[in-house]
Amino acid sequence: MFGDQNLDPVLEIAKKYSFDFVLKKSEDFLIENSKFSFGKKMELAREFDLKKLKDHLKSLDESENCAISTDSLKCTVCYEIYPGVPMSIQCGHTFCTPCLENLKKTSSANCPICRKIVNFSTAVPNFTLKNVLDSLGELGKNEKGPYENSKDIAIERLQEQNAQLEKEKEKAEDDLRFAETYINEYWSQILSLREQNSRLKHSTARKYTFLFFGVCGLLVILTYQYYQLNLSITKRKCWFF
Repeated sequence: MFGDQNLDPVLEIAKKYSFDFVLKKSEDFLIENSKFSFGKKMELAREFDLKKLKDHLKSLDESENCAISTDSLKCTVCYEIYPGVPMSIQCGHTFCTPCLENLKKTSSANCPICRKIVNFSTAVPNFTLKNVLDSLGELGKNEKGPYENSKDIAIERLQEQNAQLEKEKEKAEDDLRFAETYINEYWSQILSLREQNSRLKHSTARKYTFLFFGVCGLLVILTYQYYQLNLSITKRKCWFF
C-alpha cells in the first residue's frame, strides 16, 4: 500500500533494483492521491526520473500561470464584475460606478478597503482594467469561459484515464488467464509425476519384496543342502573309521 510516509524508501528500492512496475504505481499515486506539495513532487520527479509526473506538474504550473482570478475583475464592495468603466480613487482602490455613487452619498470620507481619507469626487476611470474586461468579453464570444474550458479538460482527462484503466484491466485479465492456464498445465504435470512416482514406488517395492523372499528361499535351500552335504560327509568319515 502506497502512502506519503513510505513513498521515499519505496522509490529508492524500486529505482535501485529497476522495479519499473513499482515506479509506475508510485508515479500514479503521486499524481492522483499524494498530499505532497508541488515542490516536493517536482523534487521526487527529478530525483527518480518520473517523466509522467514531470509532464503533469508542468501542465499544472502552466495552467495556474495562465489563469486569471475573477476576484480581480469584481468590485470590492458589491462583488459584481465591473459594469461600465471601473473608477479608481486616490488610494488606488477601484470600484464600480454605482457603488462609487453610493459612497459619495455617505458622510464617511474613508476608503472602504484601506480606510484612508479620500475624496470620492476625484475618482478617475481605470481604462486599463476596462480594456482587460473588454478583451475578456470579446474572447468569451468566440471561446468557452474558463470554467467551461476547465470542465472540458477535466472530462477529457478523466476519459483518457478511464481508457487507460480499461487497457490495464484487459491486460491484467489476459495475464490472469495466462497465469491460470500456466498453473493448471503445471499442476497437471505435477499430478501426473506424482502418480508415476507412486506407481514406480509400488512397482519397486514389489520387486524388492519378491527379491527378498527369493533370496530367503534360496538361503533356506542352500542351508538345507549344506546340512545334507555336511551330514553325508560325517557319515563317510564314520565308515572310514
